[in-house]
Amino acid sequence: MEYIDTLLKLTISLMAIIIVTRLLGKKEMSQVTPLDFVYTLILGGIVDNALYDTTTSLWEILFALAVWGVLIFIVERTTQRFDNWRYLMKGEPSIIISKGKLNAKEMKRNLLEAEQVRTLLRMQGVFSIAEVEYAVLENNGSLSVLEKAGGQPVTREDQGIDYHESEMSYLLIEEASINNGTLKKIDKDEEWLRDGLKEEGYEVEDIYYLEWSEQDGFTIQTYNDSESSRSTTYH
Repeated sequence: MEYIDTLLKLTISLMAIIIVTRLLGKKEMSQVTPLDFVYTLILGGIVDNALYDTTTSLWEILFALAVWGVLIFIVERTTQRFDNWRYLMKGEPSIIISKGKLNAKEMKRNLLEAEQVRTLLRMQGVFSIAEVEYAVLENNGSLSVLEKAGGQPVTREDQGIDYHESEMSYLLIEEASINNGTLKKIDKDEEWLRDGLKEEGYEVEDIYYLEWSEQDGFTIQTYNDSESSRSTTYH
């Protein structure tokens, strides 16, 4: 009898997972939002309790799964119909980079650091914030990137325009804090960095973020003008 009970619970759990999958629609794993993850997490808790708690009856499992399925259906249909509800439950995409400049307000709202954004960019094949026209943080945590026209080698080559290959950039300052480990990696020191900033009329305390590459020099964005940035060559 115990084996039959386990078999029934497993069968019902599998059916519940299939139903929830259908309710969530035809999404790829990369499209799953945090809310979708919560759906499956709680479903997993229900299934886990059903299998290992012998005091839970089959009818109680059916009731819990049915209620959870109905709640998912209501939330999904409501978010599709009402924009305000969708924003409340699932959030909205955030423009993290606009015209090559970090949006400090959106960075803070999404609890992001500059190096985290750079990591997401590298996963898209982009190695400098300065190469990005727009970057949008999607609801699922992925980053959609539109590179600047000059950062698209195929297009420039097709048009017969001369260009040079991009080089690796390094984040040397983030929120007025010098990254000494990165300086050591590129065989530079803090004195070199401060001298370069003085030539441009800045102090470390002014800097929101600073990237450097051998090819392009500094790309600087300050606190006083967190929606602007500029590049200057300093080797």
